[in-house]
Amino acid sequence: MAQISINDRRGRAGAGSLQPFVGTATLIGVLVSAIALGANRPAAWSALSLWVMGMFILQIVLDLRDPPDARRRRVLIPALLFAGVLAWGLLQIWPGAPVGQADPAWLLVPDAVPRLSSDPVQGAHVLMRLCVYGMVFWIMARTAETARHAQALLVTTAVFSSLLAAAGIAWAFTGNNPILGEDASSAVSATFVGRNAFATYAILGLVANIALYMERSAAGLRAAGGGQELRDTLETFFGGAWIFALGALVCFSAILFSQSRAGSISAVLAIATVILAVTGDRRARTPLVLGVTVSLVIFAGFFLSAGVSKRLMATEGDEIRFALYDRIVAAIAERPITGHGLGSFEDGMRAYLSLDLGQLEWDFAHNTHLETVFELGLPGALALYAALGWITVTILLGVVRRRRNRAFSCTALACLVGTGFHAIFDFGLQMPATAALLAAIMGMGWMQSFPAPRAQTNDA
Repeated sequence: MAQISINDRRGRAGAGSLQPFVGTATLIGVLVSAIALGANRPAAWSALSLWVMGMFILQIVLDLRDPPDARRRRVLIPALLFAGVLAWGLLQIWPGAPVGQADPAWLLVPDAVPRLSSDPVQGAHVLMRLCVYGMVFWIMARTAETARHAQALLVTTAVFSSLLAAAGIAWAFTGNNPILGEDASSAVSATFVGRNAFATYAILGLVANIALYMERSAAGLRAAGGGQELRDTLETFFGGAWIFALGALVCFSAILFSQSRAGSISAVLAIATVILAVTGDRRARTPLVLGVTVSLVIFAGFFLSAGVSKRLMATEGDEIRFALYDRIVAAIAERPITGHGLGSFEDGMRAYLSLDLGQLEWDFAHNTHLETVFELGLPGALALYAALGWITVTILLGVVRRRRNRAFSCTALACLVGTGFHAIFDFGLQMPATAALLAAIMGMGWMQSFPAPRAQTNDA
């Protein structure tokens, strides 16, 4: 029996030593995928999927050696809801739909086996990406069980996002974007084809930088004892916190230079959320920490938002987008239960467009939430948002209850607020690189939202 116990401890130690490698390798794959046009091409998202699936196989091995405890098993309910969404998506693209339930487009192809979805090929790709997001979430959650590993993952995310934003600004000002080439515009979009899509991605980096800056600044003051606040703040700032202050400024500047109106408003909402969340702990609510953070926002907004202000005044061109929303709602009403099939918006929506809308190509709905209901139907969409809502509530509880290492749950909450609001007006969250990074941040935040086990209090 003693030998079995020793082997068990060795197995767990081996699993623990490999876990940071699996988590780091997964995150690197997610971050690098942003360089390939946000992974918004079949080759790019397929490569990302293969990489994450390989890491997930290793994660399964680690999970078998170190079975889930009570904290980890709390993911069961949202996992079952998410699995139900995947099963429904698979049923939508499966050949042989029930009589009268197949998409009407199949009537035009008499020899084909009818399906619920009008575009099963795209549906398969969307299913693959959804599976990958779930895998990324779980890998990051397991890796973030200790604050030390979670900190390394979040710092990596913040630094990479800052570098990408800085490169995007430099390429826009020089007029030479080596990734986009002739497709680049004068607005900042970095490696993303659309500036609005890049704005969504930059929000994630912005929030991570602000949370890390505020957390480190407040921690430095607490460690110094708070006797000489100005001196202690300056020592903390120049001792390393400046990296994240600069990163936040660069990311916010890139969002403003993208001239994305909804992206800029979403960024402000995300900033407000992370500041309120972090300073919910009175120990982190110091005047200088708040002052420097708010000053960064005012500086960037005052000096860099001229392009956004001009675009805020020009809203007539967007009336057609709101006309599209009306048609999407009508299309949802036609198939409220079955939906039109995952990935079928571009093809399935054509039959519902008016004459003026039909002159344009609508590959996205410019409202991710409406598009989700259009494709999955009301029951499937409700299951998906219930799973996300369950995780969000856990993260919110972590923001309220945790007293140490709150940057992770605060970051996850603010990212959900910012990207969720932006998804009302655009499709940036449908870029695989952005969705995968959000899943990674959610995994970190979710795991760090639970009270740490007593044996790990100093590290979790």
